[in-house]
Amino acid sequence: MNRIQKKRTELKIIVSSATLNAGPISRFFEDEEHNLKTKVLHVEGRMFPVDIFYLQQPCKNYVTKAVELTLDIHMKKPDGDILVFLTGQEEIESFIDLIGELSKGNFILDLF
Repeated sequence: MNRIQKKRTELKIIVSSATLNAGPISRFFEDEEHNLKTKVLHVEGRMFPVDIFYLQQPCKNYVTKAVELTLDIHMKKPDGDILVFLTGQEEIESFIDLIGELSKGNFILDLF
């Protein structure tokens, strides 16, 4: 990427992350010889209280377990949002399909 920048100085690269340490990435793209400079923009996010739940034991299928736990939290805990981290598109689609099937008739499920 750095070589591309040297040839195409008009190229703008934007890196966005909630957890990234911007210093090393910024230094990687800087190059005094070619007058390549970087700017780091920090935007404060909103902080909300979060409860984190962990499994006590490993499971065979984490997507199925995530669906099970999501439904359990939804039915037993007070109103609120549930955030589930999955590793990729296939897992997300499996989660949506499975939770849709299991939740029919139990409660209204909004997926967007």
